[in-house]
Amino acid sequence: MVTITLANFNFSVLGEVKSPGQKTSTTEKLNLFQALALAGDTTYDANKTNIKLIRYSEADEKDKVISLDLSEASIVNSPYYYLQQNDILYVEPDRNKQVAVKTNSAADQWIRYGGVALGLVTLIISLTR
Repeated sequence: MVTITLANFNFSVLGEVKSPGQKTSTTEKLNLFQALALAGDTTYDANKTNIKLIRYSEADEKDKVISLDLSEASIVNSPYYYLQQNDILYVEPDRNKQVAVKTNSAADQWIRYGGVALGLVTLIISLTR
């Protein structure tokens, strides 16, 4: 009788989690929530309704990208609920954070600095009069 067990289970978690990177688990069966827990859970800015699972498909010989919604109770019945070796989880940022990142451009910074400079000049002029 021969028993084969997986010594190390490797997967990666990227995006809006507290500790992104490649993770290793000693358990053979790891679900999405356990994987996120190993990554320190999601951040406040995470979009939990659109988690991407990237899984290599040997049949197609390419990566498949699957969208998962962690707020749905039916996620536990999904064929993608349990991770496989070398899976990648990507936790997208919330739409509000995406908009905020796009609006913080260099032009916005110059406008802010110009406003501060104008305020200081006005203050200096009013104090010297």
